[in-house]
Amino acid sequence: MAKRKRTYNTNLIKRTYSYSIFQIAELYGLDRGTVRHWLKEGLKKIDGKRPFLVNGADLKEFLKNRQKKRKRKCQPDELYCCRCRLPRKAKNNDVILEIKSEKVGRLRGLCSECNSKIYRLVSLKNMAEINEIFNVLKTRNKNLTGFSLPIVNTDLKEDL
Repeated sequence: MAKRKRTYNTNLIKRTYSYSIFQIAELYGLDRGTVRHWLKEGLKKIDGKRPFLVNGADLKEFLKNRQKKRKRKCQPDELYCCRCRLPRKAKNNDVILEIKSEKVGRLRGLCSECNSKIYRLVSLKNMAEINEIFNVLKTRNKNLTGFSLPIVNTDLKEDL
């Protein structure tokens, strides 16, 4: 079964164009029934005549609002659980900090409700606040800088 896509690139939509149901479905690789369902949910039609046409600006606004509704804001002491699809507290407040870059890190832990992995991106400038809220067990640096593998097989010879 193909994974259902819920986020659509609204930059593909041209605001001044009029789109038919078929064109919208083709643009995002959807079934036409999905687009008809969007019309029932509140996507504005230009008029009531067939073929149904949708203004590009209305389509863009509809998809942005739809995607914005699904967002869940985490509190400072919560991480996002992908299984529960909700912000949850970490089990025993234990997390692992993975440093992604100079400025960004990722907190990783276990969900207190379902024991699945939970994540959150954080700014490293807020480390004091993170240490107050969470029990940081380890810090990992995924991308080591200044590290290179030695070259073993070379044909270079020093000229004496």
